[in-house]
Amino acid sequence: MKTNWKIIALFLTSALFAFASCRPDNMDEGDPATKEMSEEDALDIIEISLSDESGGLSKEAEQAAVIADDYAQKSLLDSPCGQEKDTSFVYEYNGTLAQASYSTGSTFVLNCNDLDIPVSMDYTSQTTGSYTGQVMTSSDSGQSSWNLDNLMVGTDYILNGTYSRSGSQASLVRNQNAFTSQLDMSFENININKGNHKIDSGLITYTLTAELEGGGNYTFEGTIVLLGNSSADVIINGTTYHLAW
Repeated sequence: MKTNWKIIALFLTSALFAFASCRPDNMDEGDPATKEMSEEDALDIIEISLSDESGGLSKEAEQAAVIADDYAQKSLLDSPCGQEKDTSFVYEYNGTLAQASYSTGSTFVLNCNDLDIPVSMDYTSQTTGSYTGQVMTSSDSGQSSWNLDNLMVGTDYILNGTYSRSGSQASLVRNQNAFTSQLDMSFENININKGNHKIDSGLITYTLTAELEGGGNYTFEGTIVLLGNSSADVIINGTTYHLAW
């Protein structure tokens, strides 16, 4: 018997059309993927908060050390002990890979011993500004509350206290997520070299909370081991990442 291919083709076409017409509407183009914030996104925010290029902890610790150099001197004629002083500075960075502009206002008090010799300095500050790098842009503000010890002894200043940074960021890599964030750091025994004012070592515990635009809320917790030479190991939810800035 001769096969009628025209009739078979017409039947198959009709069946496919009927199947397509019966598909649920939400199967037409597929459900859009849910946005997620990655640990790499969190790491980029943490790096901005640490780097001297972006006016982060490293730059502010350097500035505090400069103040300590200027005022941690014994003066028989004009002792600054116990006097609250304030200062401000503007930080601008215009490199080929990053640009930043931050302004900081700080207040400090020298704590002295019975001989009016400075032994430590209480330091607080407020910072605002913006940063544009290869992987992220940020518009943010920072707050610090520190005690800088070892003013007259040792080769390092010893820094203890808290540092926070909050604002909005936009990633330029991966999924190019945008978020608002709050990073709170608490640290103990951060060593700042008195010669070059760079961080030699220290341990930080942190909590990063972020709200992802078009996504959800995220919390990252862990520790940061400062290694010197503008580098650190950052532990995020049990995973260790190495940073160098």
